[in-house]
Formats: sequence, C-alpha cells, structure tokens
Amino acid sequence: MNRFKTILFFLIALLIQSTTFAQVIDSFNDGEFVSHPAWSGATDSWIIVTDSDCARGVTGSNTLRLNVESGSGTVYLSTVNPFSWGTEQTWGFWIGRRDQAATISNNSIVWLWASESNLFSGTIDGYCIKFGDNSGDDEIVLQRVDHGTATNIITSSGAIPNGLTDYGFLVRVTRTNIAEWTLFTSPLPVVNGTGAVASDVPNADNTPINQGSTVDNTYTDLTNGYIGFSAVHSSSASARSSAEFDQFYFAQSSDASLPVQLYSFTAQQRSNAVYLKWITQSEVNNLGFYVLSKTAQQDSFHCQSPLLPGAGTSSHLNTYEYIDRQIDNGEIEYKLKQLDTDGLYHNYGPISINVKKKINLNDKTEDFSLNGTYPNPFNSVTQIEIVNHHHTDAYLNIFIYNVIGVVIRNIENYLIKAGYNQFIWDGRDDKGVLVPSGVYFVDVISKSGQIFTKKMLKID
Repeated sequence: MNRFKTILFFLIALLIQSTTFAQVIDSFNDGEFVSHPAWSGATDSWIIVTDSDCARGVTGSNTLRLNVESGSGTVYLSTVNPFSWGTEQTWGFWIGRRDQAATISNNSIVWLWASESNLFSGTIDGYCIKFGDNSGDDEIVLQRVDHGTATNIITSSGAIPNGLTDYGFLVRVTRTNIAEWTLFTSPLPVVNGTGAVASDVPNADNTPINQGSTVDNTYTDLTNGYIGFSAVHSSSASARSSAEFDQFYFAQSSDASLPVQLYSFTAQQRSNAVYLKWITQSEVNNLGFYVLSKTAQQDSFHCQSPLLPGAGTSSHLNTYEYIDRQIDNGEIEYKLKQLDTDGLYHNYGPISINVKKKINLNDKTEDFSLNGTYPNPFNSVTQIEIVNHHHTDAYLNIFIYNVIGVVIRNIENYLIKAGYNQFIWDGRDDKGVLVPSGVYFVDVISKSGQIFTKKMLKID
C-alpha cells in the first residue's frame, strides 16, 4: 500500500457505543476536598493524608482522615452527586480503621443517598452503610433512614472481630431497577494490620463476597440527592483520628464493575486507513490498551497494536486515537483489551465497520498537493507545505501520528487559502507536551477524500 498515492475518500457511518458507567466521585488524589467536588460540613475536622497507615499501609494514597482536635461527637462531609442517578446504581468505597476499634461510640457511616446535605438532620431520609457497634463482632450494615431514624435492611453475613485495629476493607453496593439491594465486600480482615489498603478501588474482582440482598423500594426517586461520609468518635486522641475513607465511586448500572468505563468507542474509514477513537469516562489503575481486530475471514481477534499507555487513575474524560492501516475490503471488528496495573485484563467492544473498496486516483485533478516538510529532520519546529490548487479557500484534516499508529495531533477542518500554505508543527501533542525523538507521519486529507502522507524525523 503506497502512502504517497492519492485515493478516494470514504466516510463510513460510525457505530458508537455510548454508555455511561462508573465515575470516580473522589479519590482525593488532588490532596484536598474543597473542589472537584466541593465537600461541605465539618471541614475543619477532616484532613487528607498523603500516606495511609491502615492495614499494610500505602504510599501516595491521599486518604480522607478524621482529624478532630478535642472532645467527642459526630462530624460529616457531604456533596451533591455530580452525575445522573439513572435507574440502577453501584456504589463503592474503602473504609479504614487505625488505633481505635469500631464501637457504637466510634463508628463510620457512608451515605449512598441522602435527601439533605446535613447528614445528621432529624428530618433526613436516605440509605447508608454503617460500620461499628457494641454487639458481638462488627458487621457491615445497609440502613434505610426515615426522618433521622435508621432501620437495618441488610446486615452482612460476615463480620470483623470486635476490638480489631489497623485494617481496611472495600464495600460495593448495587441497586437494580426493581430496588433489589446487594451488599458486597472484600475479604474481611481477621487480625490487626491486614485487609485492603486505601489505594484499592472496589470492583467485582476485589469485592466478590456477597454479604446479603434485600428489596427495599421506600425511596425510588434518588435525584437531587447527596452522598457523604460521617463519623462518630469518642474523646481519646486515637478515636479522633481513627476513621479513614477513600475511593468513592458511583455508577448508573447495577453491574458496573470494570475499572475503565467507556464513554464512546468509534471507527471511521479515512482513505486507506481506519481511524479508531475511544473516550473513557473514568479510569482506575489503567496501565493501557491493546487494539484487537478481526475480519470476516478470521476466526478470532488478533492484536493490532502495542500497548497504548492509559491514564492510570482518572475521574475525567480521556481521549485515545489509533490508526489501523492494515485493512482490507469488507467488515472489520475491533475490540479494546485493557490491562490493569495488577495484571488483569478486560475487553471492551466489539464495534464494526464495513470498509469500502479503495480506488486509486492517478489523474491530475488534485485538490491540493503536499510538497513536503522543512526542515526534515527537525529539532524544534517543522513546516508542512501544502498547495491548494483551487481559487477558493478549503478545509483539510491533518493527522500526525507515530510509528505505531497512535495519533498525537488531530487538527480537524484546518483552513487553507488558495495557493501556497504552511502548517507549522512544534513537535507537541494535542495536550501541548513535547513528543520524544523518533519517526512521525503526517496525513493531510481533503474533504473529497484525497490524502497525502509525509514522513518526518524529530531529533533532540
């Protein structure tokens, strides 16, 4: 396949998978709780600690910790859920205890839905998870709250031994569209210094233990509600700093458990290549993606790309692009194989695209020409020289990508005047980051489908 031949452009209708799944509401990785989102309540009674020392301890966890100066009492933080509630839900979070064991006077509460921002209001309605009591071992309890009065609706079948300190565990709660609630946890610690650490994010793999289910449809309209953390503490120094929380996430699906949640995954044929684009809603411990493909003539998917680095843990949209030039006529299916930092894989897709026959245009009716790039090799900037053969302005799409097909610059609808034009590339990607030394390619595509490709060498 000759990169330098002009060919007819075909734009194929997209098959878009656009389902919203889990959103990390706050992992506290920004080191604060005053924005993104903004938490209200007893803000002076909480801090973010860089390194949690619960369980086995973890560096760089950025964990929410109770931090009361004196006395006993109750404190909370709450925020409006920034996402749509949907008809089904999943909540997940981490709870830690330090020097003070859980008791009725030292308990932790996580609100899944609350009708008011004041989590200790006498008129509040909602659902919450409570941990810590004085009767035997400590169960994890799903409660329904009616005007400030709590009723246990699920009590975990497992429990943490009473008096245990220095541990952590994960909780995942699901609610279906028929109001069936299910409580899941990680393996519960049985000795001091064990359990899940604050950097763990709940999912189906690490919270597999079904602790019980029930149907409760007392409250079905969860819109305009709040989520939050609260703690009851006694007056000792250890009690006033014992409760910790982290990794609160929410999903509009009762089976949302994948660490990476896709917002969209699309494919377009542009000349002699398929341009893949996917956007993630949130990511948890994402090492990266492999692109897999399969044609009608193939029995199984095969790996199309090297590992494309992911964003790690992120609660905002991230966009990825990849160019597949090894295409043929007919239907092609694509999947994403996502790799966690712990070595687990998850598949997304497939999506499909019907690739049309590519037609070579070996005539002289070119819309434009690509003279080349200068300087080449280049160090800081290079000029991509484009000639518009018409007497009117035109718009082109410009794609710059590396040798493994990853798009690093995507310029849609770039205006060129009649005659000679220059597009200057400063060696940076779409995020403004300088790319490393190496071989890069630029595709310039006209609206009628003509495409030219030039090779560039960047040296530092």
